[in-house]
Amino acid sequence: MVQKLEVTVAARKKDLAEVTQEMAVAENLRKKENESYVQERTTNIQSVQQLENAIKILQQHALVASRSMLLQQSAGRSDLYYTPE
Repeated sequence: MVQKLEVTVAARKKDLAEVTQEMAVAENLRKKENESYVQERTTNIQSVQQLENAIKILQQHALVASRSMLLQQSAGRSDLYYTPE
């Protein structure tokens, strides 16, 4: 009976060592994955901010271009100006 318990205890110690080893490997993997996630997240946030800034600049240029085009079109039309008779 004692011998059977010793065998069981030895088996459980072996299981515990294996599980402890697997947990260390899993924790290391999660740490590396988290570091990668944080780096990618930072890069993505910066990319979104740059895109938002680019959109604002393009919208401003489009507004200026459309105003300029309207001014050029209106400059060629004398009927847009009031001329007293």
